[in-house]
Amino acid sequence: MDLEGKTNIFTIVHWDVNSRGIGTYGKYYQVYAYVTDDQGKLIENKSVVDNSAMTGMDGYQEGEESSFPYKTAGTVRSFFKCKQAKCK
Repeated sequence: MDLEGKTNIFTIVHWDVNSRGIGTYGKYYQVYAYVTDDQGKLIENKSVVDNSAMTGMDGYQEGEESSFPYKTAGTVRSFFKCKQAKCK
């Protein structure tokens, strides 16, 4: 997907979390994006990685139910297409 005029490669990763003592368990998600630099090497796209919407819990966090909406390529794509079009 193109962002800011550059093609990005996205990865969606998750880790299992099980800290039931504090009521936190489920999957912790992080969306990463990479672009190529002038030498053709992949580097992190910090504007994606540092976006707080691109990380979150799906399960329970401190006893409260939590849902991470960007678990698939389609939902990530929709988020950034909407952001580029300045959707609300």
